Amino acid sequence: MAGPPAPAGVEKAAEELARTLARFGAKARIERDGGVRVKALLKGLVVVAHVSRDALSAETAAREAVESGLVDVAVAVWPGKDCRPGGPGLDAAAITPGGGLEPLRCVDAGAVASLVKAASELLAGGSPGGWDALWRAIRVFVEALRSADRDGSLIRRLASALKAHGDPRAGGSAAVDAAVHTALAGALYALTHRGAQGFQPPEPPEVEELARVMDRLASMGYEGLARPAAEVLRSLPSSLHDHSKALAATGARLALRGGPLDVPGSLHGSAPLRKGLATFYTEAPASHMLAY
Repeated sequence: MAGPPAPAGVEKAAEELARTLARFGAKARIERDGGVRVKALLKGLVVVAHVSRDALSAETAAREAVESGLVDVAVAVWPGKDCRPGGPGLDAAAITPGGGLEPLRCVDAGAVASLVKAASELLAGGSPGGWDALWRAIRVFVEALRSADRDGSLIRRLASALKAHGDPRAGGSAAVDAAVHTALAGALYALTHRGAQGFQPPEPPEVEELARVMDRLASMGYEGLARPAAEVLRSLPSSLHDHSKALAATGARLALRGGPLDVPGSLHGSAPLRKGLATFYTEAPASHMLAY
């Protein structure tokens, strides 16, 4: 039996999430039987986002979906209570077989969809731990960034830098977008410094040096991926450099796992760029064969 109508804010969040997932190539639909949820098929995985008026209802529904064994990725989404007026107003948490993860606060539907897409590609590539690692690292970074940004000037600077360098998606969710680009920088560093025979490169360098590496990649023709990452790294205050390096290291480890080779594409969310970055996704032995 259908319950009472969902609040307008819940319906709007579900509709925006479904539209964004569809732009990412998912077959998404909204179901309203006993609640509001967005169900999607993405990268061969079943993804469900339970959208509710409160955290408890959303997390309970998402946890039940995971426990059913019929869902690969479940996310709980609800209106945030402490978000700035006029800014992004959703809280969201990943639910995994091991339990729920601490939520991201005050993001928009696009940010939630981007994380769901990244998680789906990581899982599809055989890295079942990637979702938890990525979510935790991004959450810690975003919380640290918002704690340091007492007057909102840092968020505005990040949004301006991202928009100026080819990322039109940046805006209300600039904190999450900055986190994704920081993880992307680490992934790009790892893939471009991986040697023959599977040599594992060192952890990403200090933030300033990592930004210079992104500059070099941008000058080599990878402007769309590397330039926004470089600008984000340069826009962060030194008090966040430890958090930035930790997040970049997470991106590097995900890129080098036995799972997907296109972590940069997964994080950036722009499939056309993969063609231009094909050499990054080619294993070292194959690259050497092609070189000769």
